[in-house]
This record gives sequence, C-alpha cells and structure tokens, in this order.
Amino acid sequence: MNQWIPALSALLLSISISQASGQVMDLRGAWSFQLDTQKSGLRERWFDKELKDKIPLPGSTDEAGFGAKSVPDPVRLTREHRHVGPTWYQKTVEIPESWQGKRVVLFLERAMWETRLWFDGDLIGMQDSLCAPHRFELTEYLTPGRHRLTLRIDNRLKVNVGHEGGWSRMWAMSLTEESHGNWNGVIGRIELQATDPVWIERIEAHPDLDRKQTRVTAWVRSQVGAVSGTVEVSASCGDHSMPAVSAGFRTKADNERSAGDPLSPILDDLSGPYYERRALTRVDLLLPFGEGAKRWDEFSPNVYELNVSLKGTGAKGANYHDSRRETLGLRKLVAEGKQLKLNGRTVFLRGNQDNCIHPKTAYPPMTKAEWLAFLQKHKDYGLNCMRSIHGARPRLHSRPPTSLACSSMWKPRCGTATAALAGSPNAPPSFVMSPSAFLTHTATIRHSS
Repeated sequence: MNQWIPALSALLLSISISQASGQVMDLRGAWSFQLDTQKSGLRERWFDKELKDKIPLPGSTDEAGFGAKSVPDPVRLTREHRHVGPTWYQKTVEIPESWQGKRVVLFLERAMWETRLWFDGDLIGMQDSLCAPHRFELTEYLTPGRHRLTLRIDNRLKVNVGHEGGWSRMWAMSLTEESHGNWNGVIGRIELQATDPVWIERIEAHPDLDRKQTRVTAWVRSQVGAVSGTVEVSASCGDHSMPAVSAGFRTKADNERSAGDPLSPILDDLSGPYYERRALTRVDLLLPFGEGAKRWDEFSPNVYELNVSLKGTGAKGANYHDSRRETLGLRKLVAEGKQLKLNGRTVFLRGNQDNCIHPKTAYPPMTKAEWLAFLQKHKDYGLNCMRSIHGARPRLHSRPPTSLACSSMWKPRCGTATAALAGSPNAPPSFVMSPSAFLTHTATIRHSS
C-alpha cells in the first residue's frame, strides 16, 4: 500500500461526471429479445430479423427468468437463473424531425461485457468496457422516422481478470456471482442523446488551494469542420460565487493537420480512437476562487456547481451551443509522516470493505435512493470511508442531503482524486483504501459520463 502514499500528497477533490445539455430519448421499457444459446445469431443475421421474446430494460436476463436454473454452490452465492453468452435485444425508435443535423449517440450504462450495435441492419461498432458507459455514434446513419436498434450483448469472459495462475475457480470480484456479478443486460440508463454537432466532450477541473484557483480544461469536438467561439466557466456554492471567465477556441477541419507540427498527420487520414483523440481541441481556463471560498471536508461538505458553456460559429454563420454542469469540491489531502491531513487537519479513516453483494438483483444498485440508504448504514456505524469492490456506479445529477454524502471514490479512472482505487479491473490493487472515499457529500455518483 505504501506505493500509493506519494499520490496522496497531491490529492485534490476534482469533478464528477457532468450533466450535459441536449435532448434525450429514454429507451426504458419492453425490448424484443432472444437468447443465442447456440451462438448462431451472427451467422443467421439476427440483426435483420424480428426477435421473438420480450424483456424489460433496464434489467438482466436473471431478473426476467431467462437462462438455466442454477444449481446452488456450497461455497458461494449463485444466481437463480444463469445465462452466459450472446443475447440479442431489439427496439424500434422514432427519430424526430428536430434532430436533423444533430449529433446523436446511443448511451448504455452498465452493460456486461461486450456490446455490438446494428442500426437498421448496419453494424455500428463494438464496446467492451467494464467500468464506463458504452456509447455508439449514430449521427451519419440517422434520418427522421422509424429505425430499428439491435444489440448483441455477450457476457462471456473476454479478458483474464483473475481466473488463472493456479486457481481452479474464478475469484475476480469484478464479475464473480457472489460479488459484482456477471449479468447479461443493461442495468442503468439506456437513451439516445442528441446535441449540436459542436460539443464539449469532457471537462477536467483541478482545484489548487494554495493558489486559490481552479484549472479547468474543456475538450471540444466538432463534426462540422472549423468552428470558432468561446468557452465560459463559472461556479457557485450557496451564497458564494466564482465569477465567470472565458477563453476562445477554434476547432480543426478534417483537411487540416492534427497538430502544429508540419509533419503531423492530416485529420482526414486518421480513423478510430486515433482520430477521436487528435480531433479534440483543448481549451484551458483559470477560475479564481475569490474571497470567502468554501472548502470541503467530512463535516462541512461544501460542493460547488461548475457551469461550463460553449458558443461557436461555423461556416455560413451557423451557430452552435453546448453546456455542462459539473460538481466540484475544494480540498487538499496530504501525507505528513504517518498521518493524513485534509485541509491542514489530521484525519483518521474508519472504513469498511464492500464486496458488492446484492443477492436480490445479482448486480449493484442503480438508483440514488438505494445508494443513499446503503451509505447511511455505513455512517450509522461511525464509518467515513469505504474500500469498494464495485465497478463504476450510476450518475446522480442532484445533490443528496448535506447530512449524507456520496463517496467520491466512485469514478472509473485512476491517477486522480476521483479514482476508484479498488473499483474495477482497471483500478489499482484491491487492497488499496481510498482516502477520497469519505462518506460525505460530493453531489454525484459516477459511472458514467
């Protein structure tokens, strides 16, 4: 565990995932469905036919009673119904006229393990993250009217995450049945998201209590070539506000080089993740705290709302807008000798290990109410942090009561204050306890986006 202590010396509470502007089509409800027990769906082109069964989503095949009846294991919890392998899901959607010219993405929260998407029979792509939402870009295929979405979800083990090396059983807590679970389905949000074709891809915020400012980085993308404009950032917490600051930006056209180096590749020559990375435009801003800024700790869980907005103008005077709302806490956690200090005060972590045991559903809770009740039980026992064996959790937009907080450790990336240090196959070793997991208020729980 000592190898992680240096990282604590610079630990600052950063942002949660944002709530973005735009239009959303909620796809919860009944989906057409079919188990692919013979693994013949690809060969038989099930994406071109109507599926015969029905299943509610969000949810899993276990909950709906699909799959083989499990034989109880004498040494571990077991699912009531077990299905491991490809399964097909299908839904018809009506795309409104108002989405013409918009960027549209299918968003899947908590799918296990690999998902593939067909749109009217056209293969869109594949996603296989265990700790982040699966997103599929539909913009170039979209027209107003009726369209059919077909998902193939395969929860077979795709990567060795801990079931070899002398062990005869699978004990990786990221997907064993007595802990995190290995469901087939989508247990969180399922939606089509429409925004302008110039948007804020992501936001990073790094508060610096010594300099009394927050360094904010906005990453901007464009699907309509070169666009010039401004990004504006402000923040507020109760009666304290950080006045807005702004910075200009210009996105690159696809016929331009991806960097200032004259030998760098032209964007149009790139594809896939390489293109996605190089097409981003970085916008940096410094947001001063101002007088009377409110710090965060477990007794005074002050949380700022960070508002980030974009305005841009492209070819022929076309105007584009986007905005995101983030949450931000101001704190500094350092290691001094054998002690941890939060905002200069020595703190003592009193924690518990959570192995993600939720036998009623065989997957983690996905609602705000469930998580607040779960965390309150820990607070009732006098605990202020948690070692978690969960992957990423749902995003909660609104603030929980200040008397109860949601842990800031539930973020799926490592190397930041919001790292899930024991959360997923991408996290550091599971014995690491995250000091960022104080059971106090950070306003949202993230998985996702």
